[in-house]
Amino acid sequence: MTATLPTITPATLAQALGQQPQAVMVDVREGPELAQLPLTGLRARHIPLGQLPQHLQTLPTDQPIYLFCQAAMRSSMAQAYLQQQGFTQAINVTGGALAWAAYVRSSS
Repeated sequence: MTATLPTITPATLAQALGQQPQAVMVDVREGPELAQLPLTGLRARHIPLGQLPQHLQTLPTDQPIYLFCQAAMRSSMAQAYLQQQGFTQAINVTGGALAWAAYVRSSS
């Protein structure tokens, strides 16, 4: 039986960022997707999913890492991989960039 990996909604993430202004966010989408749907209001590091193994040493193991992709599929894969590598605070943002964009629209 596999454990359920932690997730966070865009609204809860927005609240958490108020308390964690230096939070680490990683966008695992491919380059063209970033321009099509930017993460408005967020400063996320861009590390495409396929390049994640080469960037492990640049990620913190002692604080939350919030993971984004377009709709949360690739970020869930990134989360599972990071958890296997010892990043116990890897958190998938439910709905990904699409949900974040909808949250931003509804909040303004």
